[in-house]
Amino acid sequence: MAIAFDAFTAGGFSSSTTHTYSHTCTGSDRILFVHGYTNSNSDLITGITYNGVAMSFISKGSPSGGRYSYLYYLVAPATGANNVVITASSSTSLGGTSTSYTGASQSGQPDGTQSQLVTETNTDNTVVTTADNCWAVLTSIGAQATASTNTTLRGVGSTFGDAKMFDNNADITPAGSYAMATTSGGAGAIQYLQASFAPVFVPSGPANVKTYNGVASASTKTIDGVAIASVKTWNGIA
Repeated sequence: MAIAFDAFTAGGFSSSTTHTYSHTCTGSDRILFVHGYTNSNSDLITGITYNGVAMSFISKGSPSGGRYSYLYYLVAPATGANNVVITASSSTSLGGTSTSYTGASQSGQPDGTQSQLVTETNTDNTVVTTADNCWAVLTSIGAQATASTNTTLRGVGSTFGDAKMFDNNADITPAGSYAMATTSGGAGAIQYLQASFAPVFVPSGPANVKTYNGVASASTKTIDGVAIASVKTWNGIA
């Protein structure tokens, strides 16, 4: 099953110890990413939840001059409109944006991660993927960044206009080093956070074997105790 974009939400901001906004997830085999950020140079965000479920931390960083940036994810987020809650250790200006996707593996995520602080005008953000047909998400905060090669802008924070979420909008194949390019609109520093995520694995079985003991090969997980992905032939048939 191929990965597909589901939805983006610009979650606004508030000055408090928590910031809440709603994001809607649809479809199957879902994954959700949240970009939380502060208008402070202090490391204050302590956690993010979706529908009351704790999200997993990926990475964080800060460009010079403040605005800490955080990337979290959640596998199998609840469908429908549910609250994202960003929590800080003390009152500050908190904001958030989020993107959700379908067709993502429900285990072993994220596939790869990368954090980069840059001041260059043109930047390649390179993540190393392990699984074939991954997608990658990229967040930025600091000087304005615009999408370039292998990069699609999904949305902008409604208050902090320099807080953005991107993805590559395509299967990464073969697996390996993959660069998402951006261009800076100014001379200031930009903090990028990046993560790749793998698709649902659908075993195909040996190419010319359609069934095994009456079961479709795509539904067969093992043959004689051997993982189907490792079986190259069956009774001499490829």
